[in-house]
Amino acid sequence: MLILGSMFALSAGQAHYFVVSCYGSMIDLMKTPNKHNLDQPLQLQGRTTQPRRLIRMVRRVIGVLVTPVALLVMVTSCSNSVEQGQSGLAIKNPLIFGSPGLEVLPPGRHYLAPTSSFKVYDMRPFKVSESFDDMITKDNVPVDFSIHLTLKLNPAGVATLFKEFGDEWYNANIKESFRTDVRNACKEFSMQDLTTDAKVSEYMTSLLQASLSKMLITKKIPIFLEGIEIGKVNPPNQVIEEIANTAVAQQARATEIQKLEREKAREQTEKQRATSDKAYMQSLAITPEQYIQLREIEIRKEMIEVIKSKPNVSIIANLGGDRVSPMVQVK
Repeated sequence: MLILGSMFALSAGQAHYFVVSCYGSMIDLMKTPNKHNLDQPLQLQGRTTQPRRLIRMVRRVIGVLVTPVALLVMVTSCSNSVEQGQSGLAIKNPLIFGSPGLEVLPPGRHYLAPTSSFKVYDMRPFKVSESFDDMITKDNVPVDFSIHLTLKLNPAGVATLFKEFGDEWYNANIKESFRTDVRNACKEFSMQDLTTDAKVSEYMTSLLQASLSKMLITKKIPIFLEGIEIGKVNPPNQVIEEIANTAVAQQARATEIQKLEREKAREQTEKQRATSDKAYMQSLAITPEQYIQLREIEIRKEMIEVIKSKPNVSIIANLGGDRVSPMVQVK
């Protein structure tokens, strides 16, 4: 309000007087400075004025006009900051001086005209993820998975990316073509290969990297492909349940086989032991009853050998028949 008030500080008569008459007199004073005495009054358009007063009036008017313009430029100029790892882009749209254009700005603080726009681009690698649901494999089994792209903006292509491709450069130029390539690659492999074979995943990754790199070069998009990562491939829940049931059945079958093998081994061991016992009886020329008594004595002896080194251990030994033998202290 102060600025606007100062611009109209002159009265209407002073403004008319200045506009109509001061140009000629000022030029005359500038051309012949020695001809006039600054202390003597001058006649301008029928009015009397002092030269010094005229000079002060001109200075006042210049100050009134220039100061608001300078303040207006300072207030309306836009300050923009570009951080490290970023590039700024000034979109210039001047109203009077200069011509429209683009200017890439390095890290730092930049002042732009209020008619200019400003954008910031991150020059560090960034990720774009694509999710795929019910993708049909070679054996017609739907699978779900995600693919993660690591991309990076070419520093020399900031202005090109804005001018030729805009803010939606990925959705408009890459997204659908890339998803089509993924669908076509998925149809080349079975569900089993995609879910379990690491080599198949590596091969599919190389196919997609080659196709996407070629796409970026062909369309002249200033973006570098840093890498592609395929996430875990998940079959439908029904398939997962069947796989779990199959695994349980296979484990039960394996357990049963192991049990049969143990029983068979035990049976073979018992048969071998019986054969050995029979041969032993024949070598001693004794009857089975005598052999049983002999084995009972041997077992008792083995028991005594086991515990005889342990103090204060008592055992009850049955000496045969219906009699119960007394406890024997073994030391």
